[in-house]
Amino acid sequence: MDSFEKDKIGGIVPAEVETNNEKARKLLLELDRLVVPSAGPWLWGETIPTALDAHLIVFLARLRDLGKGELIPQALCQYGDMAMETVEWQRVMGGRQTMYGG
Repeated sequence: MDSFEKDKIGGIVPAEVETNNEKARKLLLELDRLVVPSAGPWLWGETIPTALDAHLIVFLARLRDLGKGELIPQALCQYGDMAMETVEWQRVMGGRQTMYGG
């Protein structure tokens, strides 16, 4: 089995998809503890995004774009909504999704 078949094709079988969904759920539950939606649009109530914000918001947006938004806990959903309304997010994304249509 070549690397492409093992790493790419093998990753889309239902059992692997569910394994990765479960890993994402666990990670998101851990990250959910960092969020205080009433504190502001960024983690820990910061007024500008941190490096973790920059990665986490894109991850949340990608999950939504893939139709996997149900994996995201409620506080992280609120955090994502607030962050995606900021000038910083709008400037970077310009209304685009994280995935190109095929």
